[in-house]
Amino acid sequence: MDLKFKPLLAVLLSIMFVAPGCLGDENAGVPLDEFSYTADDGNEYSNTNMKGADYLIYFSASWCSRCYKSMHNISDAIGDTDQLIMSIEEEDMNGLSTWHQTVNESNSTQDLIAPFMDGSKLSEVLGVSAIPTIFLIDEDGNIIDIHEGDLTDHDEILKFLNQA
Repeated sequence: MDLKFKPLLAVLLSIMFVAPGCLGDENAGVPLDEFSYTADDGNEYSNTNMKGADYLIYFSASWCSRCYKSMHNISDAIGDTDQLIMSIEEEDMNGLSTWHQTVNESNSTQDLIAPFMDGSKLSEVLGVSAIPTIFLIDEDGNIIDIHEGDLTDHDEILKFLNQA
């Protein structure tokens, strides 16, 4: 390798380790697409009625039992920040309450109060390809950051949230 490229390579590798998940995401910083869904609690949730406060959208599916721990740990850490649980699978729409109950039964000390809803169309528009995928949305409805994969460490959750 030519010596003049080694410093550049070192800088690029350093950036990748300091800011994982922050490079090359075309959705970060742009307004979230319009959505409006009725959740398992009977309430309607949309970008319009979520504006004015930061919130999370947690994309998952009923068959992802390993996602339950992340859901509970995030709920435990976020305080007053709202969290919407959206399925990437349209088939989950008919079993949202059962899915919610199953998630609650997976943790004996805490019930998840976040609403569960079908978000398959929104996940498709946003290009969600992994679960869980968590979107942090600011009070104006803009995407701040996106995290793919489990998020269970309390400090990592707070670091993700504190970007808002």
